[in-house]
Amino acid sequence: MKAIHQNTARWAPLVLTELQKQGLPLPVELILAVIDVESRGVTGLVNPKSGASGLMQVMPIALKHYNSTHAVKFTMADLQSKTNPVAQIRVGTWILGQFWRNAHDYLSRRLATISMDELAKIADLMFAAGGAAVRKKLDKLPVPTVEGLKTQFSSWNALPHIENVFNRVSTSSISETAVNNWVTSSAKTSITPGGAGGAGDWIVKALVGIAIGYLVSLIVKTVKGQI
Repeated sequence: MKAIHQNTARWAPLVLTELQKQGLPLPVELILAVIDVESRGVTGLVNPKSGASGLMQVMPIALKHYNSTHAVKFTMADLQSKTNPVAQIRVGTWILGQFWRNAHDYLSRRLATISMDELAKIADLMFAAGGAAVRKKLDKLPVPTVEGLKTQFSSWNALPHIENVFNRVSTSSISETAVNNWVTSSAKTSITPGGAGGAGDWIVKALVGIAIGYLVSLIVKTVKGQI
């Protein structure tokens, strides 16, 4: 197992606090492993190509999703700040949690049983590559597994993220019971992230809402005309 860099390990208390606040049953070691892979524990780090920022390299569209469901908003300046690790860990941890929910939702519709190893690795891949990109490739497999992805899409540049993270933390450190209780809880607040953080899914939902509203208005007008 590869050791977490000391520069990353210093964020353990903040990570623990956020996991407890958000009620996420994920181990501190997992979040630290993601931070270590994404930024080596350097606050405010910015990817000039994608715009991903902060300790957990959050994309701008993902931050938009976070802000849409939380009263306390953050900006890209917060994620790019050298002095705001709390915002970077809070947003990144929440987003990772949403990908765990989405991975479980997808796999539960295609597999009779889901191993913790499979769930953890698919969720990590969604965090790295986006939910839509992962689902698109999994849809092409007869059985949606990480090994299947490695065989069918061996050159996919997102795949090494799984090994990099789980070379630093074991999936055995994750409580299967706690995670299953959490993902199947009634108080779900999960997003449905697409390739760019779920923009496509949002558009579809918006169009459906508009269509329903239009139909309702027509029905109301018709009823009024008949009275």
